[in-house]
Amino acid sequence: MASEKLQQVSTDNWNKIPKEKRDLCLNHLRTTIPETTMAELKKYWDAAGFHFAGGMWIRNKLREVMADDELPGIFYKDAGAEMHNWDDFYMGALEELLKDVKAKE
Repeated sequence: MASEKLQQVSTDNWNKIPKEKRDLCLNHLRTTIPETTMAELKKYWDAAGFHFAGGMWIRNKLREVMADDELPGIFYKDAGAEMHNWDDFYMGALEELLKDVKAKE
């Protein structure tokens, strides 16, 4: 799994999204990610490059439900502005999705 601090930030951000929208996002992932892939996700989550490969695919699937600009704003000190980007949320979504998968096993 991703670093604990980064994962916690992503999970906290994910939980800022209204539950109804989170449920829509999770249902979309469940219906678009093949079961065999779902089983492999946890294995590769920490792999170098996951964010740019599997992570990008997941973020794009989430964008099919909710565009970046619909996400709650996350303040970036370096930019001095709020940003709206699935990069800050998707690992929280993935963690919840994989908890659901594990619970069904």
